[in-house]
Amino acid sequence: MVGNGHPLLAVKCLTRAAALAPREATVHSLLGIALVGADRRADAEQEFLQAVKLDPRHVPAQTNLASLYVLESRLEEAEIHFRKALEEDPDNALAHWNLSLLML
Repeated sequence: MVGNGHPLLAVKCLTRAAALAPREATVHSLLGIALVGADRRADAEQEFLQAVKLDPRHVPAQTNLASLYVLESRLEEAEIHFRKALEEDPDNALAHWNLSLLML
């Protein structure tokens, strides 16, 4: 729904999913993505933070949070979360690529 140009519908569906499964890190991470698409970055940050709180080893949530911080020019915070993602998944190409861009 986000990729199809319907981020608000995705937010609505994923908000319901988060209410039904509040301890599911993946749902919070996906909701964060939808919120970014709906230009609600502060809310997205809260969802990504909730996801990593629930599961600090959740690599997609770490990289999503880091990517949000890049969008907001919060590069030191982005680096922290890309590195956390790489601690869990040292072969994660996306995290390596994004971290290298921060170093340029």
